[in-house]
Amino acid sequence: MRVGMMTLLASMIAIAPCVARSDAALPNAALPNPALLDSVLAESGPPAITGCVELAGSLLGAASDVKVTGTTACILNGNLGIDIVDYADPLAPSPLATVGVSQARNSLDVEGDLLVHCGYGPQIAVVDLQDPGNPRELAGFDLNGGLNCRDIVLRGGVAFAVDSLGVFYTVDLADPAIPVELGRVEFADSILYNVEVEGGLACVVGRDPAGGDGWRLHTIDIADPADPQVLGSVDIPQRFTTWDIQIYGDTVLVPTFDGGLVFIDITDPADPRITGSF
Repeated sequence: MRVGMMTLLASMIAIAPCVARSDAALPNAALPNPALLDSVLAESGPPAITGCVELAGSLLGAASDVKVTGTTACILNGNLGIDIVDYADPLAPSPLATVGVSQARNSLDVEGDLLVHCGYGPQIAVVDLQDPGNPRELAGFDLNGGLNCRDIVLRGGVAFAVDSLGVFYTVDLADPAIPVELGRVEFADSILYNVEVEGGLACVVGRDPAGGDGWRLHTIDIADPADPQVLGSVDIPQRFTTWDIQIYGDTVLVPTFDGGLVFIDITDPADPRITGSF
């Protein structure tokens, strides 16, 4: 599998309702050092914007997350909803529908015909995208004891989510209309912001509620989603404030509000180590 440069850059900048394209690709292997990013950009130049669509009821800069399935893009538009956009023609993307929300949403993910999004109550919502022009809400699911679900990933019919109370959840969506919590891991005195999953491993990033020297990445074994187990953790320097994370091979990329990246080696998930930053 090869990962487009647009995916990496979208983790570092605010997402806009535009379509970008780049021929550059990153290998699905550990990144040896930050210089790799420079070499890719030098080879192909920055991604080019090929088309834009004005989202119904949108506010400039409100889009905060985007996922694609086939030629359909799902764009999270803050508390205004989720815009479903057809980009079969990248030069002329067209809106198909909008999924309404009752409260602000933080994150979304798509797998096949299933869309999940999270935020305030209901913390997790499940939507059927079989007909992108007519999305159907299947279920709303409140995490037991949860407050604000901040990030969610959908893999193999299981949703992995984190909340502002420092809890990591696994939720079974075998029957999308009846979500069932499988397991959880609680991190004391933490606010969790991001989660990413690769195979049987989940990585989550959070900080202590006071916002001081407390940013950390945790690795979690999810081979059995009903029994997630913490493997290890690593502190991230205070000057970094994380926004999103991506896993490439044995490396976790942690973008920051400072405009840089932290590189964390997870070759041994029980002993994650920072290998560089810029």
